[in-house]
Amino acid sequence: MIFRLAAIGSALVIVVLALQPAPPARPGPAMVLLATTSGRLTLADSLQGLPVVTAAGATPGHDVGGQVKIKNISRGKLRLALARRRLADVPGPNGGRLSSAVRLEVRRVRKKRRGAGVVYRGSLARMPRVKLGPVGPRNSRKYHFGLHFPDGGTPPSAAGGDNAFQGSAFSVDFIWLTTPAR
Repeated sequence: MIFRLAAIGSALVIVVLALQPAPPARPGPAMVLLATTSGRLTLADSLQGLPVVTAAGATPGHDVGGQVKIKNISRGKLRLALARRRLADVPGPNGGRLSSAVRLEVRRVRKKRRGAGVVYRGSLARMPRVKLGPVGPRNSRKYHFGLHFPDGGTPPSAAGGDNAFQGSAFSVDFIWLTTPAR
């Protein structure tokens, strides 16, 4: 799912999470987080479109994460932002919308503490556009994407609590946005 924006460039990150309706002992579908690029971009990702995270058996209490390195391959300084788009929920038979339960944390990774830290933590479904600041020419940044599906404890019924999410899935695109920086 690649598209062009009016901005100077963009790169796409896609997240897909699905829960298996079977008992927890049976492995579930994979969670995939990937980054790719398109068009006349001024950004490049370190994995060239390969998955950043793959995990099987997503169940309540499950955490997964992975990182990607984004590089400004242009000759000019760029302002970088990250935005969520195209969230698609597929509720399971019990009606749960998985994206409303999953928590997202995006963190800048650095060897030195200066400039590192959480850039977004909160609801996946409600994530706003996040300004990440300027990136100089030929410079790069690493970001870690972490997803957490909280464990709600013992479900009150066969269709309630965490059981509401059995068989549910979601997909969401995250897009890296760039504009010229002065």
